[in-house]
Amino acid sequence: MDAVLTTTSYLPNISYTLLAIIIAILITLHYYIDTRHVVRLSLKLPHPPRLPIIGHSLLMLQKNPEDALILLVKLCAKYGSVLSILFGTRAYIFLTDPQDLEVILSNPEHIDKPAEYRCLKPWLGDSMLFNNGAKWLKERKTVLAAFRMQIFKKSVPQFYENSQDL
Repeated sequence: MDAVLTTTSYLPNISYTLLAIIIAILITLHYYIDTRHVVRLSLKLPHPPRLPIIGHSLLMLQKNPEDALILLVKLCAKYGSVLSILFGTRAYIFLTDPQDLEVILSNPEHIDKPAEYRCLKPWLGDSMLFNNGAKWLKERKTVLAAFRMQIFKKSVPQFYENSQDL
């Protein structure tokens, strides 16, 4: 009896397995992003159609700042005074009504520093730059007291004298 040798390629099985793993990861990532509290809240607001996982990132792809601003103005005109835009897991809310802005900006509890500030915190410590809410307001009032106009008016003659020395 002659033995017949056959070769089997496992490459199709491995590639199908890798494809299944990639699809499972993408589905999990999509579920993770869509169930985040911030994303769920922002999806209740008016927003343009979005893609899974990347959100509205393709809207701003390869646009200079002027074109991006023009696009945002058009979107606000189309969707109203409140607009939600998602870039991955980050949600951005655009307000165009001055009364809405006044409500947000008049309360220091609603003013949070962006996440990008965190990388500077080890160098600058716990300063006014990183504080939020009541602590920020208290420090701001303390700093503003030093910059009152009466204090500057008293110092104008000294500024003049020292500028003459230069």
